[in-house]
Formats: sequence, C-alpha cells, structure tokens
Amino acid sequence: MAIRTLRESRQGASRRGVEAAVRLILSTLLVWLALASTVAAQGDVGVAAQGDAQVTAARRTLTATSASGWRVTASIDGASGTFSIEVARGRDVLTFGWEWSIDFGDGTVGPPPDERIGTDMEGWLRDELAGYVASPASFRRQALARMGALKRHVHRVVDQLSVCPDPRAPTRYQHRPGPPGSGAVGMFDMCARRLLTATERGALLARLDAQTARQSVLVRRHAADWNRTLRALLSLPPAR
Repeated sequence: MAIRTLRESRQGASRRGVEAAVRLILSTLLVWLALASTVAAQGDVGVAAQGDAQVTAARRTLTATSASGWRVTASIDGASGTFSIEVARGRDVLTFGWEWSIDFGDGTVGPPPDERIGTDMEGWLRDELAGYVASPASFRRQALARMGALKRHVHRVVDQLSVCPDPRAPTRYQHRPGPPGSGAVGMFDMCARRLLTATERGALLARLDAQTARQSVLVRRHAADWNRTLRALLSLPPAR
C-alpha cells in the first residue's frame, strides 16, 4: 500500500493520496525521532543520507543545499508534530510552517488559528505539511495563500495592536497570587500597554507589504527547487 501511495503521489495523485503519503512520512519520522533520541542520549548522533541531521530531544532537523544555492532546513517536532521549513540564500530568509506571524514592538501578530486545530491538530498538521511536500504547485499555492492571509489579517487589526512603552522595565513581570484559595502563584505582565501610533502602524504595514511582495516573487520563482530539495530531505523522489 505504501509503494502504491507514493507512486500515485509522484503521478500527481488526488489529495487523499497525498495525505496518505504524508501520514506515512510523519509516522516514519516519529519512529526515527524515538530511536534517534535514545542514540543521542548515549552521545552518538547520526547523519542523514540526504543532508545534515541534528537531534535534540524530540526534534529532528534536516538541512541541504538546493541546486540553485538555497539552504533548505526542515525541522519536525516528534512530540507535537509541528514543523517549519526555512529557505535561505544571501539576505533572503523565508520560513514556512504551521504558524505565520510578523514581529512588531515587543510582540507578534498573525491570523487566528484554524478551528480544526482544536479538534484534529494532528490531521491539520499533516495537511499543512502535505501542501509543501506534494508538488511544486501545491508548495507555491499554499505559501502564497498563507502570506496573503497574514497580510490581510494584519491590515484588519493593525488599529488594535498595542505595545509596552518600556518592555525592559525590571518591574514589568511580577509574581502575583492566583485565584483565591488556589495557593498558586503566577507571573503576570504588569505593563500598561498603549496602542500603536499612526506612524508605527504605517511602518508596520509598509514593512509587511514589502516583505510579502518580495517573498511572493521568490516563492513563484523558486518553489520547484525548494520542493525538490524538501522531498529529497524526506527521502521522497521528485514530484512529477
């Protein structure tokens, strides 16, 4: 069944076939992580056949250089199933993964999480990874969709974003008692936040728009190269 599924994926199979292939990939990686963690604890970390491998606890990181000189790094957490795919060349660094956000002030902002995460996070993560693994076209389509969703969301909520005027204040985080009777003590952010100024909002949106425009061009131009390298890291043949 596994051979049949991979063959179908290479021939541009249906979404169902791709999900099955990625399910197999994740299952294999989780087993690898369990074994590699044991080996790492004994002071012996192996090297993957398709690139450099690093193992820390439950995370596997694979890195290789693509044909056009992009450094492609895939990192998968065996405990949670979360992942990130980073591509870097020169000053350009793009990260594709299960979370999308942009930094501002002392925080980050990104689209609300998919509702499916609350009921079927494992399946949702498989689908997200499948979008990058299945083919160059699906990699391109998903990356552009996620970039667009981030841009639209930030433009919608920028008037609601706030920052801490003095994020490094020594009294910002304080231990405070929890609910009455709980006996618990928690760390609380005591900063009185303020909304972004018009200048700060304009700067954030300008940076986001420029970043999205630049990265969209790179995705359209290099998705095939990135997808080919990613599949090699996961021991899959090039998509057809």
